[in-house]
Amino acid sequence: MRMMIKPFLAVLLFFTVSAEAVEINCDADSVFVRDARIEVKPSNGDDTAAIQCALQEAARVGVQSVRLLSGSFSISELSVSKFTGQFVGSGRTNTQLTVGSPCPEDGKQNKLPGAISFANGNVEIRNMTISRSGNCPAAYDALFWFTGSAENCDQRTVFANVDRVDVASLPNDDDTAIINVSRPAACSDSSPAMTGALRVNRLNYVSTGANAGIFAAMVGDASIAISNSKIDSSNCFTLFGKSVASVVMRNNTCKFSDYAVSASIDTNEQTQFSLQDNVFEATGAIANTAVDLSASNGSHTVTGNKLITKADAGSTAPIGLLGVSDGYVARNTFEGKAVHAVTVGDSTVLTDNSFDLTATDGDISSYVPGCPSGLIIGAQQASFSGTFCSQNDAIIADQK
Repeated sequence: MRMMIKPFLAVLLFFTVSAEAVEINCDADSVFVRDARIEVKPSNGDDTAAIQCALQEAARVGVQSVRLLSGSFSISELSVSKFTGQFVGSGRTNTQLTVGSPCPEDGKQNKLPGAISFANGNVEIRNMTISRSGNCPAAYDALFWFTGSAENCDQRTVFANVDRVDVASLPNDDDTAIINVSRPAACSDSSPAMTGALRVNRLNYVSTGANAGIFAAMVGDASIAISNSKIDSSNCFTLFGKSVASVVMRNNTCKFSDYAVSASIDTNEQTQFSLQDNVFEATGAIANTAVDLSASNGSHTVTGNKLITKADAGSTAPIGLLGVSDGYVARNTFEGKAVHAVTVGDSTVLTDNSFDLTATDGDISSYVPGCPSGLIIGAQQASFSGTFCSQNDAIIADQK
């Protein structure tokens, strides 16, 4: 037993000595080291310098936790490079962080890429509530920006985890996104996009204006996972640029006024979406496809979701609620009013879906007149658009 205890005690001693030996160059009245982490207490004023110093010094000395204590903090902007560790509050109800109070410097206000920016890091942000000040609504493109090096565009790997964070925005936020993963503006369009991973879990984001959700442009073996979150904004998730990524969205509730999920037209065909057990609900008339994966011919999975639109049939996009090619679409529920529920392309399987839709031209349609190659439609009660393929063109089973 003693042989097992000694190494354990040595490890405890190592961390204790290491924590006590850490020296940081911050204001000791507001930033200090305790229990192998750097802690920041609120000042009842501008906390930008204190939090910026805590994160920079943590990156410099290798401390892997910066904690905001209970209370209210205010910042203009934070920008940190190569930070590895946790940036955490003391609980969503205990730590409140207000962004845009004070505003960024006049020369930076319109617009900074992010209010809180991490470059080439491995960071977890959790356990806090973030709100926007009404002082400078046009200051930021995103609240959280995860990016690479502006000095060396080849340094483009970032790992980001946002967990148990509440965010409230203002009506005049001017299209500010909650999260953006993209390369620095100084890197040209020919530079590779970001790679690494983005994880979002238990995010509660309520936008009271025309503000955006989560955006990412990632390549390589990039991985994106959004789960157990509630997002209420103009859109929920957008994959843009020449992205090649694996995207998993599971158990989310997304209320949107423009669109819910989209892949931009230059998304690589190897990108794969897996949408499972989500609720996508339009809050009013929509002019775009609610969930549009048609730009990527990757092998997509769309199962167990609920897609709801409140739009009048005449004002919705002709494509409708879901657009997909090369996908497996099963056990989804489509409700409300739209021109179509599902518009399909090649190599798509549709089975066991439920259609309770007021449609102007059938529940199921295709991108071109006729029948897409490799289409299989299984058992479900569905109507078809006037230009859709016939029984002789596709494998269609048990339609009623």
